[in-house]
Amino acid sequence: MVAAMCTERAASNVLTEKLEAHQQEKREAFVAVRRQFALLRSELADHRTEMRADFRRIHEQLAEIKGLIINSRGGHAQ
Repeated sequence: MVAAMCTERAASNVLTEKLEAHQQEKREAFVAVRRQFALLRSELADHRTEMRADFRRIHEQLAEIKGLIINSRGGHAQ
């Protein structure tokens, strides 16, 4: 009976160690994914800022082109 209890306790200890190792591995993986996600969010925000600046420049250039076209027609838009 004592030998069976020792075997059960040893098996329980082994399973507990495996579970703790698995949980630690998953925590580390989760932290890595969170870091990657934070980096992607930052890169996306940078890209969004760049795109807005590009659109503003394009808008200004189109306004200049429109002005040139109107002026070339003697100031009359058709």
